[in-house]
Amino acid sequence: MKLTDKIRRDWHYYAFALGLIFILNGVVGLLGFDAQGWQSYAVGLAT
Repeated sequence: MKLTDKIRRDWHYYAFALGLIFILNGVVGLLGFDAQGWQSYAVGLAT
């Protein structure tokens, strides 16, 4: 029960993070930048 409640409470954080990653990926791709740099930076922030 506890784990389910925590997931239900935190799902919007995960959804926001995923949406932000998809948006950044699209913007970076459109601008033609190499995505590797900000991806490793985002991973560094997340861990």
